Order: sequence, then C-alpha cells, then structure tokens
Amino acid sequence: MKSMLLHTCCAICLSEALWQIKDSYDISLFFYNPNLVDEEEYFKRLFALKQYVDILENEHNITFKSFIIMPYDKEEHNTAIAEHKHLSEKSQKCFCCYKLRLKKTFDYAKDLSLETFATTLQISRHKNTAWLSEIGEKLSVQPKRGKSPKFIPLDPKKNKQTYSNIIKDNNLYRQSFCGCIR
Repeated sequence: MKSMLLHTCCAICLSEALWQIKDSYDISLFFYNPNLVDEEEYFKRLFALKQYVDILENEHNITFKSFIIMPYDKEEHNTAIAEHKHLSEKSQKCFCCYKLRLKKTFDYAKDLSLETFATTLQISRHKNTAWLSEIGEKLSVQPKRGKSPKFIPLDPKKNKQTYSNIIKDNNLYRQSFCGCIR
C-alpha cells in the first residue's frame, strides 16, 4: 500500500473522503487549518476530528499511521492572503489559502518520505476542486532534490458512500460554514 499524508479540514469531510482511499493507502492525517475564523472554531473541529478518529480506530478497525496536528496560526494565513484579503469567498483569496495549506501538506509529506498527499478540501461543495487539483499537481512536479510526493485528487462526485452516520450517531460537531476568516 502506498503512503499518504491527508490534509484534513474537519471530521465530516474526512468521513466523505475516507471510503475513496482507505483500501489503497496507508494514511497519515494532517490537521493544518490556519484559515479558521478563531481558535474556538479550530478546537471544535479538532476535538470532533479526534473523537471521530478514535471511533473509527476502536469500533470500525480503520487505522491511521499517524495524526499530525499543526498549531493554529492566524498570522500565517493572514500573510498568505494579504494581497487579496478584501476579496470575497471563492476568489483569489481562497486560491492563496489553498496554496498555503497544500504547500505545507506537500512539505510535510516530502519530509516524512511519504509517496502521496491529498486534501479533504476537495470533498466540500464550497471549495474550488479545480484550483485544488491545479495546486496539488504543480507541487507534485516541482523540480526538487529527492523524490516528491504525488498529489492524489479526491472526487467530490463519488460521495455515494460515507462514514458520516458515525458523526451523526455520536453527536459530533458538524459545522454549518466553511470556517474561514472573513
């Protein structure tokens, strides 16, 4: 099985992405979301994700190689989008945010010598999947020393089967907005 670093934004997106990749990849989770509106939202999503992962591992025999949690760093996000901060959602501001998060995911995957990387952001109907694929694929082919991890696109239209019932059944936090700083 190939190794994968999966950038994970929240439990619900993981639930909808997981079935596409769980049988083909040895998955390490990567929670890196400096775009979230505040620390309260960051910790709500992180806590729900941790609970969800515990349930998957203990009750459904779905295991993860590791779970990397990056600290909340609003300033890193603000710097990345500074030139476009006045723009609305689904604009160049989002492209810069995607690039920040995918670049960090790529860098960690490379440092850990993982073969692939992906993001659950591609599952959300609120995100531009074409931009995410473009960024991921460009990162994959950048000339760098050593082997670079390959970007694996996730297909939001393949969400015929999910593990979201686990989130509902266990009353885990399910946000009603993208969470971005506005």
